[in-house]
Amino acid sequence: MKYLVLILTVLLQFKSFAQTSRLPNAIIEYKHAEYTIKDVNNVHLKYKFKIQILNAKGQKYGNAYINTDNESKLKSFKATITDVLGNKVYSASKSDLVEFHVQEYYTLYSDNKVKYKELNYYQYPYTVEYEYEVDYKVFLGIFFSVIEDYGLPTGKALLTVKTAKGIDYLYKTNQFEGKEDRSVMDDMNVCTWKSETVQAMYEESFAPSFWISAPSIYITPQKINYNGYSGSMDSWKNFGKWSWTLLENRNELPEETRKLILKLTETEPDTLKKIRILYKHLQQSTRYIGVQDGIRGVQPFPAAYVDQNKYGDCKGLSNYMNAMLSVIGVNGIYTEIGHGKNQIIRYEDFPSFYQTNHIIVVVPLKKDTVWLECTSKEYPFGYIGKGNSDRKALAITSSGGKLINTPVYTLENNISNINASMQIQENGSMACNARYTNSGVMLDELIRIRSLDKKEQEQYLLDKFPSRELTVKKYSIKETSDVYPSMTFDVEMEEMEFASKTGDMISFTPNYLRRFKNPFNSNEERVNDIQSDYSFQEHDTVTITLPEGYMVEHLPEPKTLDTEFGKFKTEFIQKGNQVVYIRHSIRLKGRFSKDKYVALVDFFKQIQVADQQKIYLKRR
Repeated sequence: MKYLVLILTVLLQFKSFAQTSRLPNAIIEYKHAEYTIKDVNNVHLKYKFKIQILNAKGQKYGNAYINTDNESKLKSFKATITDVLGNKVYSASKSDLVEFHVQEYYTLYSDNKVKYKELNYYQYPYTVEYEYEVDYKVFLGIFFSVIEDYGLPTGKALLTVKTAKGIDYLYKTNQFEGKEDRSVMDDMNVCTWKSETVQAMYEESFAPSFWISAPSIYITPQKINYNGYSGSMDSWKNFGKWSWTLLENRNELPEETRKLILKLTETEPDTLKKIRILYKHLQQSTRYIGVQDGIRGVQPFPAAYVDQNKYGDCKGLSNYMNAMLSVIGVNGIYTEIGHGKNQIIRYEDFPSFYQTNHIIVVVPLKKDTVWLECTSKEYPFGYIGKGNSDRKALAITSSGGKLINTPVYTLENNISNINASMQIQENGSMACNARYTNSGVMLDELIRIRSLDKKEQEQYLLDKFPSRELTVKKYSIKETSDVYPSMTFDVEMEEMEFASKTGDMISFTPNYLRRFKNPFNSNEERVNDIQSDYSFQEHDTVTITLPEGYMVEHLPEPKTLDTEFGKFKTEFIQKGNQVVYIRHSIRLKGRFSKDKYVALVDFFKQIQVADQQKIYLKRR
């Protein structure tokens, strides 16, 4: 009974749980980060955290993770676990922490380390409380999120920043509805941001990203000194000036490499085609490997190093690409960007390291601008991917940083066409030849297929189609040489159990090559607005040859949908012993109120039903 009263008391503090059926797995009671900044190379963090774990799913949120590197040092750590009655059942200290390197399989070396301690107790609920202190030699800024993850409410969150006189910083809040307070204490300027009873966020399909929606605070120092590289961070322009100093004298290439570059391009008079040749050379001769070691986390290795070792991270490969371009007299621009849905340059008036995490190259030409993603061996020339598109980027030049826009892949760019023929046999088997032609963000699937090894590709295709007895006989992927590239995927296959036969009747679903599955359940209570990140269109024409001696008994009715979310249309045309199945689907980019969730689900349900309709044949 005491356990039940405790849980209800905590939950009722948060309206979201009182008003919905969604219950949390854990509740953060408080988190407090206190930064003391004596100068840009002397920063101290004191962090305190307390969380109530309600069940096994919430257990992971009580574990302690402390990020460190060569520029920081953990000074202290202590933790306790208490049971539902408040009795201490476990305690830990700094010596109990386990250290491991944050090093992915594609990372050559990283000085990023995590100090870790599993803080679990298997009688729920229980409470985890820990605190630690870290000293930093470099102040690159602060990112403080009021909530930790989806489904986790926060009772109290507090960020305190203490600065010595002469230390100035910029700050920006995002979705923050708490209180801000300023004071002076012991000759230090003190600023605090405080939030209480912060409702949980919920992960849902087609929703705005977590880090864009979560209440948070960004802080950037106005001055920076990193390994002797000093500069100003008070604007994107000055951020770019500082970044430029990291690039100086790092684009020299060996004479033999310069001769090779000139030889590769000497017979090609067109500048755009020369750039394509060098981009293909980059893809074929180098590979991506992360290097996150001190200044290497923000400064590229010299082009000569990449040339010799044939690897680099996004910084090194982009700098190397620019070095090759300079040999043929072309100016490529080293460009910082936020990659992915959660990392993006959101504030034009507020620079920070926490808005960028990737480097690409932009090449301005007289008639066009070429964008190059230098870390991928599979991207077609000129394509930078969905995760880099439609956002601000920071071009790094000798005169400073300049915010520019990356390409927007629109409805007119994002196209996937299928042109296919099917031959159905009386025993229910089907032979198919199909060609997919994709462009814009619709390239991503074909790029993924091409990146797999042969065994993985075959398994991917078996999983892609609604097959039971599928044999993929042959397939190939090719790309065009356009500035706005497209890729074709040709596949020849046989399905032994395509159609069902009952007596003199045969039935089958003509949409075998692109069948839509509704990702939503209309009975769910929608919490977030609906976010559709990009528009696209699909156009399919499938010519189906009927088995000899059979005629059409029934064709599905054509379907037409026209909504604010998109359009959909199907047609069935009989021509002698053939049926032509035509499908058009358009999805529109936009943000829609959560009140329109039911309408969106209905739109998707109707598409799913239409994609599963059957054609019935009868023996003559």
